[in-house]
Amino acid sequence: LDLVLSRSMNVKKANKNKTSTMSGGGDNSIKGNNKRRMTRRPSSSPSRSSRSKNHKSHELEHQRERRHRSRRGHSSGLDELATLLVSQQNVVFITGAGLSVASGVRPFRGTTGLWSQVVWTKATRESFRQNPLEWYNDFWIPHFCLPDEHYLPNAGHEALFRITQLSPHHVKIITQNIDGLQHVDNPANLIEAHGRIGLYKCLPDEDSDTDSDDDDDDDRLVHLGHRRKHRTLIRTHSSNLDTIMTTDTSSMTTNTTKIPKCKYEWKESMTVHELQPPQVRHILRNDNTNNSNSSTHTSKNTTTTTKSPSSSNNTSLVAKDEKNTTTSTSLQQPYNTDNTTTASTSTLPKLSHIPTCPDCDRPCPPQALLFDEGYHSHHFYQFTKMEDWLSNASAIVFVGTSFAVRITDVALEHARAQHIPVFNFNTTDSLESTVRLNATNIIGPSNETLPRLYQTCQDIQNGK
Repeated sequence: LDLVLSRSMNVKKANKNKTSTMSGGGDNSIKGNNKRRMTRRPSSSPSRSSRSKNHKSHELEHQRERRHRSRRGHSSGLDELATLLVSQQNVVFITGAGLSVASGVRPFRGTTGLWSQVVWTKATRESFRQNPLEWYNDFWIPHFCLPDEHYLPNAGHEALFRITQLSPHHVKIITQNIDGLQHVDNPANLIEAHGRIGLYKCLPDEDSDTDSDDDDDDDRLVHLGHRRKHRTLIRTHSSNLDTIMTTDTSSMTTNTTKIPKCKYEWKESMTVHELQPPQVRHILRNDNTNNSNSSTHTSKNTTTTTKSPSSSNNTSLVAKDEKNTTTSTSLQQPYNTDNTTTASTSTLPKLSHIPTCPDCDRPCPPQALLFDEGYHSHHFYQFTKMEDWLSNASAIVFVGTSFAVRITDVALEHARAQHIPVFNFNTTDSLESTVRLNATNIIGPSNETLPRLYQTCQDIQNGK
């Protein structure tokens, strides 16, 4: 019995020592591990179920925001641009032929575009000088003779008009279109960089004003025209006198004669009502009657009978546009898509006299920038103003342009060099963002996307 009790006592002591070893020196064992575990997941952290609920809550919030943005028709690009517009940043819009397609005006590019057919070969001073009468009858009248009030601004023009009203001192429009459909409250905020249908000019006897790469101030930020030649034209026309050198063959002497410089050669534009002889006017107005209502149509620099977007609602504009697009896809429609002449060409009126200047009697081409002319060739194109606008722009917006002309090339290169964001409203021609170019594409017809932009601006202003 004593032996059994002794062994029992020894077993209890051994168990007690074992427990003491595991717990007494065990701050680095079980309790230590518990502390480390507590460090990794403190008691204040949410449980797995709590985290799951928070994640679902955030996801629902994002879904609601996406639905809200979808209802408003916004995209991140529209939001970003609208923020710039309402925050009084300098924004320059450069519009092209795509803007006027919804008004029934034919684009320049594409399979049915004018450039793919006749413009490249005919739209030059050289072609005009060879035979002015033929140039008008075979080229200008079939393709560009715009009837009064036949085309109206569409919802895209209307939206741009409204956008310029939001920030009249900071939003500018440079249009490459010659259709005269874009209107603004302040004419100083619009430049028609390629001219306007319905206006005319004179050509100089010598083409010293045509485009070249030689200039004396190439270091400016934006280079569209030639300021040296521009200054020469200013000096020449400020005197209002032109120097004519004549040679007397009998005495072999040279005589210098001063004659008045024609103001329409560089300074001013004339309207169709000033052209001589009078019988050319109704044909160039595309009006087959001499008693046309378009006789009240004066230079769009001052007044016009075309309805301004400010006085027309979108419904009326679109209604007229839809009617036009069912019957015409261009200013005139003498060509099918297979580039063959239609019968309507023979029915167009033709000039029997060359339109001439009332001041100098020389043949007058339309006020349109021809391919062998520079932006500095006439004051109407305001190239120095365009350069200043682009140089000071915080953002550049392209609308309906194919990026195939000088002004878009220059603007894009300036955006790359100065890290200026660009926005492209287009249906097909997209810009690719690169390390140097921050480009955002808003794809869709401009008569749909530009009204969305204006609505986004209004929503931001109203705190929505």
